[in-house]
Amino acid sequence: MRKKWGIFMILIVIMVGAFIFTNQASASEMLYSHKEITVEYNTKDKIKDEVTSALLRDDKVIVTFKEEAQKDVDAYIFTVEVKTSDSTDDVANEVVDVYVKMEDTQVPIIETKVDEIELEVGDTFSIEQLEIAAYDVVDGKLNYDIIENDVNTEVAGDYSIVIEASDVNQKSSRKQIHVHVHEKEIVIQPQTQIQSIAPTESLASQSPSMSSLDRSNLQVRGWKIIAGSDVSDDVIRSYVNELESLPVTYNQCNLHTILIDTSKPYPYLGMAYSDGRLWLNGAAYYATTALHEATHAYDFYSTISRTPEFEAIYVSEKGKLPVKFSANMNDNTYEWLANAVVFYYYDKQTLLSNAPQTYTYIEQRVLI
Repeated sequence: MRKKWGIFMILIVIMVGAFIFTNQASASEMLYSHKEITVEYNTKDKIKDEVTSALLRDDKVIVTFKEEAQKDVDAYIFTVEVKTSDSTDDVANEVVDVYVKMEDTQVPIIETKVDEIELEVGDTFSIEQLEIAAYDVVDGKLNYDIIENDVNTEVAGDYSIVIEASDVNQKSSRKQIHVHVHEKEIVIQPQTQIQSIAPTESLASQSPSMSSLDRSNLQVRGWKIIAGSDVSDDVIRSYVNELESLPVTYNQCNLHTILIDTSKPYPYLGMAYSDGRLWLNGAAYYATTALHEATHAYDFYSTISRTPEFEAIYVSEKGKLPVKFSANMNDNTYEWLANAVVFYYYDKQTLLSNAPQTYTYIEQRVLI
């Protein structure tokens, strides 16, 4: 019995030795190769994933990462055992030394709350409102510089802000923010009547009345007229006649719609909007109102009252005209111009005597 056990043990030793010898022989016959790849800076685990993917593209599947060493801050060397991708067993048949070179190929990322900004003249704006964030996938959060910022919220126009960020490897990127500053929506306070001008003395008397009214298609000089149902035909005709007699230059503006209704009570007579609308009180015909408000409409478009020349004239002559047609004539250049035009048509001599610079400006710059 002891003899049989002895023979059995000898056989086991022989078999194990043969297995070890076979494996050693296979290892000595393994192929050895070298491969170089370039990857983005990343963690070691992520880089090993890149190595796995690169070898897989060569139809090689990693069985074991045997050794790994960081050669320097920009490189790794991995020794891996691989097998062919179509192999059905787990035995490696090749050893590959993979040299990994790391490069910074990605530029910094710059994020902002918005890419475009719409502002109105006079608005307050600061860079902090953009909520700028700059970062790199490797370096993390980065500092940034504003290399261009010509935004002027006091002047309508298009501007730009340019942001630049750089990472530790001097990779840089820029982002441009577009800023549009538009004119402020100007709403002139409703004109209030100071002195009534009889219709027979107004511009309306210079043109014959319309023979009939089609309220579904009211217009004058290309401007659409919308009249309230409680506005009489005579009131509409009177306003239309005055509108027809306005200076020819007033067609060179964005005026498009004239509302004649009773939505605002007397003593409010009219109102102009910078978007091209006009409102006239339809409770009655108030002479000079259409001329006054249409002058505002023309002014909004041409900015004729905002030139340095007229602003200087306003400073020099405001208060020198009697308050005759409107109580707010001295409030600003808008009102000074509109009232001066009314004076030009209805009391020219007073305008010439009291405000000669304004008179000349209107003749040469407004009524050309």
